[in-house]
Amino acid sequence: MEEHSDRQAPGYRRSPCEPPHLCIPLSEILSQHGAMFWYMPQDREYGIRILNPKQKVHDQPVEVAAVLHCPWCGKNLPPSLKAMQLQRLEAMGLPPDDPNLPEK
Repeated sequence: MEEHSDRQAPGYRRSPCEPPHLCIPLSEILSQHGAMFWYMPQDREYGIRILNPKQKVHDQPVEVAAVLHCPWCGKNLPPSLKAMQLQRLEAMGLPPDDPNLPEK
């Protein structure tokens, strides 16, 4: 496996936020740089990272397939905020990819 020296590359960025659900096994997984299980705080989503096999992993943006239950302890994970956020943006007349979106 090729080692990437730029820890700010998309494949290396992880949120410093503590997720709302964090059992011990999940905590251990999220602390590993190479783990393909992620927590996305902006959407409050947990998921398995999706990769394009035709690109280097470290050059790909972080994209996840949502997971509804913790794979390690079985508890329900908190609901995603993505649908609610998209509704708010639509009500404001803003596209989801607008670079000038408000922080909140």
